[in-house]
Amino acid sequence: MTIQITDNIILDDQTKSLFSEPLRGCPQCGNVKLARMSTAVWRRYIATWKITEQKLFLINIDAKLETGERVSVKTFFPDSSGEVLADWFTGVLTVPQGRLLKQG
Repeated sequence: MTIQITDNIILDDQTKSLFSEPLRGCPQCGNVKLARMSTAVWRRYIATWKITEQKLFLINIDAKLETGERVSVKTFFPDSSGEVLADWFTGVLTVPQGRLLKQG
C-alpha cells in the first residue's frame, strides 16, 4: 500500500502534516468530480488548513477537475473570499509531532 500524502495545516506560522481529513465531511464537496492525482493521494486532493481564533479554516485545495481544470476553494465555495470556515467539521485534528519512528 502506498503511504498517502497528507493535508497540511498551518500552526504558529509553520506548515505541518495533518493526519485528519476535515474536507471529507463537507456537505457540498461531494458534488465536485475530481481527477485522480496519484496512488499517493487516493482522496484526489491536498487541502491546506489554518486555525484562527480557535476556528478551522480551509485556505487552499490542490486538485484538478476531471476536465483537467485546476481547482480552488471557490470551486467548492463560490461565494467565499478565498478561505472558508470549516463549520461542518466536528472531529479531532491529528498533527503528528517529533521524529518518525516507524513508517507503515
